[in-house]
Amino acid sequence: MQFEENHKVMGLEKIAEFTYKYSDIYSDVVYTNLQTGNNIGVEDLNSHKTPLMGIFTRIRHKVNNPNNNDYLYCGNVSQIYHFVGNEVLLNKLRSSILKINQPILKEDISFNGKATRMMAEIIIQNKTNIPSCGDIYPQIIIGNSYDGTKRINICYGLYIHESESKQLSFGFRNQILSMNQIHKSNSQTTMSDSIGQYVDVFKDNITDLISDNFSKKISEEDMLSSLDMIEAVGKKRREMISNELKNIGNNNISAWDMFLAIIKYSTIEKNINAKILMEDVAERVLTIPTQMMDIIEQQ
Repeated sequence: MQFEENHKVMGLEKIAEFTYKYSDIYSDVVYTNLQTGNNIGVEDLNSHKTPLMGIFTRIRHKVNNPNNNDYLYCGNVSQIYHFVGNEVLLNKLRSSILKINQPILKEDISFNGKATRMMAEIIIQNKTNIPSCGDIYPQIIIGNSYDGTKRINICYGLYIHESESKQLSFGFRNQILSMNQIHKSNSQTTMSDSIGQYVDVFKDNITDLISDNFSKKISEEDMLSSLDMIEAVGKKRREMISNELKNIGNNNISAWDMFLAIIKYSTIEKNINAKILMEDVAERVLTIPTQMMDIIEQQ
């Protein structure tokens, strides 16, 4: 059995027969072998083990009490599922950033309601000041799941600090290749090299990215197409962005205007799936400098 054989390697503690637990400062998760019910009418199958592990979670900051035993059932995974803890993953990323002598400015970590999916945005303190936009920083975004629905993913993005009351964040997930897995051997070196390359090329190209897209005008057809895609996660989200664009004027909207209008709301979006979809739409309107697209090799 994968969990029985590999639970220590995966950082899980065995707390009972076929039951394993992981805890960090963010959440607790327990995996336990699911069994058949006792009333199935066939005596020799009573309490028969299934090939599935049930998932039970709780979010630490919500209960504010590590001794709270109110776990939430969140589905199941197969015996061959490979678990990676959120704090373990984030510490690897932090170590990789510090390894290239880049201080971390800010972290923003969020979860879905069941604590089975995590997204963390880590901003690197290496700013470029663009008078029309404010201070712009490179950003690393990492995603993880405990229910097997998403792979570990690290992508690159930007963070705009226009004022104390207005900060925007965004991740490239399509035009700039991301890391979809972390190799166990020399993973920190691989990650550090990629992050270091991104920081350097970001610094050299972010001004061109903004100026090129500020000059690129968006047709009404393309604007409506983008709004249609956003409506897939809710009419209200489409209406808010549409109203933002109306303040600019439909005949004078640049790709950068459209991008900013979308990420204004994706930045504050709490639903991880909706946030990612909105960022994907925002990325579609941008023209990315070739140097930025070519720096990261698929891991």
